[in-house]
Amino acid sequence: MDTSVKPGDDFVAYANGKYFANLQIPADKTSFGMSSGLRDLSQERTRLIIEKAAASNAAPGSEAQKVGDYFATYM
Repeated sequence: MDTSVKPGDDFVAYANGKYFANLQIPADKTSFGMSSGLRDLSQERTRLIIEKAAASNAAPGSEAQKVGDYFATYM
């Protein structure tokens, strides 16, 4: 909250003023928030799962082997 702003004058600045003042958007992004942070985390976890499947010596025809082969073909 930014108590230097009157809620009746600008409620958004009153409620979120310090958040907006301290928010730093990463240089490689046009916006940043909770949803983009969760999306980035999900993409990172998915990438790790796929790379692990690609690096494993999975049984032929298994899901891990199919994912690994698909990833290797893509890369």
